[in-house]
Amino acid sequence: MEPLSLKTRRIYATVSFILLIIILPVAVLYSSGYRLEGLSLSPTGGVFIATPFSDISISLNGEERKRSSIFSKSFLIDNLKAGTYVVQTSASGYYPWSKNLIVEDGVVTDVSALAVSYPLIVQEIISADDTVPSDAEDTSFKIVSSEAYETIAEEFLATTTVARITEDEDDPKAEEQVADASRRGLELFVLDGDIRVRWSRSEDSLPSNFCIRPKACVSEMVIEDWGDTVTRAVFYGGGIVFKTKESGIFFTDIDVRPPRFIIPVYTKVDSDFRIIDRMLIVKEGESLYEITGF
Repeated sequence: MEPLSLKTRRIYATVSFILLIIILPVAVLYSSGYRLEGLSLSPTGGVFIATPFSDISISLNGEERKRSSIFSKSFLIDNLKAGTYVVQTSASGYYPWSKNLIVEDGVVTDVSALAVSYPLIVQEIISADDTVPSDAEDTSFKIVSSEAYETIAEEFLATTTVARITEDEDDPKAEEQVADASRRGLELFVLDGDIRVRWSRSEDSLPSNFCIRPKACVSEMVIEDWGDTVTRAVFYGGGIVFKTKESGIFFTDIDVRPPRFIIPVYTKVDSDFRIIDRMLIVKEGESLYEITGF
């Protein structure tokens, strides 16, 4: 095969250069979120969704788009036109979760889904010195040593209410919560009966859960404002466990975007709770219960 002539090589080089000049801007625009519609390029956005475990269905506006697996628990859904999208997750044995996310041109909106068992598992805590009823199911009770039982019971004798979680919190029982909140840049308050969460770091680094839309953020959000009076609130399970004077104990997410994810934990008005060694313990009367499923 004879080598190409100088003239032919020049023609090939010129054509290649022209194609590069045409394709390169298109590739750059495509990587920036633009998509070809007819003969014009239109900007698009996307949503990035993180799930806590495998086999979770992810839907967008009611249509299943992804399913998490042991190898992939986070997903990017791109090529979305600007607008509001309903992102939903569902899994067998868990409460459904959803958020209304506003997508803007050239921006990826991220969100982390929460998964809470349905129903939550409630076990009464029994001292090894007590007698378990013969007709009780094994799963209805959690038997602990008498020393451990007394330690748990004593936690509820404290009169201080964890109404504010900050780095200068004086309550020693809140030290672990303070450390967790400080690492995440969050401060938790109970103010005038409502829960408030404040971003304590630079406003330039506000996470997406503080943004009603990608370019409209707040540094402080009100978590519970349905009219009940909150008396206690603690970070737990990726969200907040709180007690109201009128309705009992609930769990909620930390996200300014609707809808609010609120799960009833123990809806007895005379109940109270503590987080003890990362366990959620509820007290009603003289009875103690461990609640799991977060």
